[in-house]
Amino acid sequence: MEQQEIQKSSKPLWKHPWGYKESFIIMFDLLVLSFILELLLPHKTGLLPVLPLSIIVFLLFGVAILGTWLLFKDKKWVQWFASVPAAMASISLFFVAAIFMGVFPQGTVVDLPIFNMLGLTNVMHSWLMIVSTLFLLLVLGFTTCKRAIPLKKNNIGFLLNHAGLWVILAAASFGASDLQRLKVQLYEQADFTNVAVNDQKQMFKLPFSVQLIDFDINEYNPKLLIFNPQSRDFINKAGKSFQMIDTGFQVNVSGFDLKVTKFIKYAALTDSGFHATDKPMATSAAFVEATNLTTSQKMEGWISPGGFGRTPDVLELNSELAISLSPPEPKEYSSVLAVRHSDNSIDTVRVIVNRPHGIEGYNLYQLSYNSQLGKWSNYSVIEVVSDPWLPIVYTGFYMLMAGAFFMVWWGRRIYVTENKD
Repeated sequence: MEQQEIQKSSKPLWKHPWGYKESFIIMFDLLVLSFILELLLPHKTGLLPVLPLSIIVFLLFGVAILGTWLLFKDKKWVQWFASVPAAMASISLFFVAAIFMGVFPQGTVVDLPIFNMLGLTNVMHSWLMIVSTLFLLLVLGFTTCKRAIPLKKNNIGFLLNHAGLWVILAAASFGASDLQRLKVQLYEQADFTNVAVNDQKQMFKLPFSVQLIDFDINEYNPKLLIFNPQSRDFINKAGKSFQMIDTGFQVNVSGFDLKVTKFIKYAALTDSGFHATDKPMATSAAFVEATNLTTSQKMEGWISPGGFGRTPDVLELNSELAISLSPPEPKEYSSVLAVRHSDNSIDTVRVIVNRPHGIEGYNLYQLSYNSQLGKWSNYSVIEVVSDPWLPIVYTGFYMLMAGAFFMVWWGRRIYVTENKD
């Protein structure tokens, strides 16, 4: 036994079967290769296939892995791709790419040009990501083929999990160039438009036209702000976080009893104080009664967050304590859009933040608005996303769930049956 271990440990490098040493040497070589490609071919946009070529390459890649396994599965290098050391090396290279994404700020230019030249500040679109993904797909593909041929019932869960992961990674990689993220900035009372732009300000024509009918924000009530009027430092003694107010809100702070006797969510300032209004540029306002719990002295007055060129309204309780209101935070915002289709039919849809609306293969997302005007924003920014590969990615997730279900239920039955036998 000891003699066998000595012989195994003294196996010459690159003699089959390849183990962890050879696998991690290959991983390091691929890392260096990706950096060399980044220096020689930094512009990869033209190299990425688009539909229909991308789906053809996707299918051919899968067929090539299956065909290679069927024809050359006895070859040592093919068996290595389906081995545990190769799996560990491919996962490690992918993990290295993820580490670089966390270490280097992405999408920015750092002071040392070499990091930018090696693609470390844009890992998602670098040769490192392409090479590591292809390596992982090859290992996953050959490992799946190894367990699939011949097919056994106790391998079904394993196959579904690995094949599902392969489908997800392959579809996300080969379909990357087909993903479109565009923006349309729509103004109220403007005409229909079918022109969208990407982050590089390139214009694209949509197969439909959109028009902004109305933009609306549902806002939370403002929060009570407690601060030092001299240093302007916040004093949070009303709880773990500043609290939203309403009529009847009451709290004790630093020897003062504060009570909101009147709250107006949208108000305008007049000579007699704040009054409710539905006109643009309105602000929140609250009438507060403050009682000194030591002297029983009372103070009262209006507080507001200000805005639209107005300074906040503040009630100073003493030289070290003052109160005001924070600007209300958006709870939900949405746009009512008129959509004119290619057949000139018109639909009205509401696009709500985090609730996309699908139109002719595109998803419309409520992205942003004029934050300075808030509820009275004069425009709405809609993100238009097209991802034709999404159904394939979902298929991969369904395979993963089916594999997990099989391993939990049927896998346990197979284990019990085999033990009985």
